[in-house]
Amino acid sequence: MPYRMLRYMIRIWDRYLRDHSNATRLPVIIPLVMHHSDTGWSGPTSLAGLYNLDPGTREILGEHVLDFRFILDDLSTEDDEELRARTIAGAVKLTRHVLRRTDWSSPRLRQWLWGWRDVLQEVAQSAGGVESLSQIARYVLQYSDAALNSDRHLAEFRHLLVECTGDVVTEAFMTAAQQLVDRGREQGRAEALRTTLTELIEWRFEEVPAHVMEQIEQAELGDLERWTKQFTKSETLEQIFV
Repeated sequence: MPYRMLRYMIRIWDRYLRDHSNATRLPVIIPLVMHHSDTGWSGPTSLAGLYNLDPGTREILGEHVLDFRFILDDLSTEDDEELRARTIAGAVKLTRHVLRRTDWSSPRLRQWLWGWRDVLQEVAQSAGGVESLSQIARYVLQYSDAALNSDRHLAEFRHLLVECTGDVVTEAFMTAAQQLVDRGREQGRAEALRTTLTELIEWRFEEVPAHVMEQIEQAELGDLERWTKQFTKSETLEQIFV
């Protein structure tokens, strides 16, 4: 993890220098890792902990060896009450709680909405809270078995939200739910176009080369729609993907 964090920090600095070409100093980054697991954190929290050095050599090299330590927030040993008691912003508290939960089945989701309604309402009513809550909601709903694939299911979900949390929180969660529904429809259309385009190419050119199949599999919906339209007026395989 320390090495991965270092790479993240370098990417941030690289982006900063691209955007500020005249900069002669770098912004300070304070690395923080939030962790949750059944066993708790067991790895090193500093870059020096990854070096293949004996303690004596490490002491001699001292400050000449690159090192930093990240802040570790291990949620594995905290229960819900301890987390709720923390004197931190509601959005941070809620994010920490969401990350440490693994069961988002429908009964658990209802229980969570009711039990954390005060924090949910606090976040929703804060500056930028609806957008923050929508992002948290997208994470929760991705791992929930709550059915959201029809207008009826969405209406039932809205009723549950209003019952448990109130109108402001409902707005944020319904935004997230609608985005997931729309994304699911887009993914379904993209998958159908992948199948159609692959079959058309196989019909006309007898086979689909491996590199073409890979290109189709990795393509976004817009590219798939464009290629499918171009197929009818293309005489060669290469013309389809112009």
